[in-house]
Amino acid sequence: MLNGNNFAWSSGTLDYGVMSISGNGYFTLGGTGYVSASRYYIGDLSIGSFYLTNGVATGGTMEIGRGGTTYVSGGLMQLSNYLAIGSATSGTMIMSSGTVRAPYITLGAYLARGIVAQSGGLVEATTTLTIGRGSGAVTSYGLSGGQLTAPTVEVGGGGTYAEMFMNGGTLSTAQFTKGGAGGAILTIGGGRIIATGSNASFIPTGFTIQAIEGASTVFDTNGKTVGIQSSIIR
Repeated sequence: MLNGNNFAWSSGTLDYGVMSISGNGYFTLGGTGYVSASRYYIGDLSIGSFYLTNGVATGGTMEIGRGGTTYVSGGLMQLSNYLAIGSATSGTMIMSSGTVRAPYITLGAYLARGIVAQSGGLVEATTTLTIGRGSGAVTSYGLSGGQLTAPTVEVGGGGTYAEMFMNGGTLSTAQFTKGGAGGAILTIGGGRIIATGSNASFIPTGFTIQAIEGASTVFDTNGKTVGIQSSIIR
């Protein structure tokens, strides 16, 4: 456990088992470093930070909560199970470059607040990206640059407020879905949305689609047949 301690790794292989960061401690991975952990807890007992500037981080799961933040400015994070941002109280991921990949990426669980700010790099949920999973969660995914890809983007799974906000970058998906009774907001003010599959309900009913005045988002059907079932508010 890195409780109030700081640690940097820049070369060689480090097998950490279970990495737990709290007490304002932080872990920095850079250079050609390689770290592996079955579980990462960023902000386990209190605030903690994980910095990925280069190198490779692999593992099963990463949970960011209790004021924890993961910063990605390079390198590769490869998880075999899930990435949970806002797993307890609040969690944040700030990404400017590099690659983050996991089968499931979830924002907001267990009444938590989950925030992602992506200005570059690649984020890939190979199965589902869920924005607003837990009951009462307040979540937002802000995409201003880079690439975000997921077969399914679920918004408003159970949270009181869930928003996908785009003013840049590229979002590639086969479908948006709305889960549960939570609010589902799609705010578009730039960037490009690319359809990766045909779907008459590419964006189904129940969404609030807000178009920012004076800005435009390109909907690229990519040769697919898609339908938008929710109204666009300008």
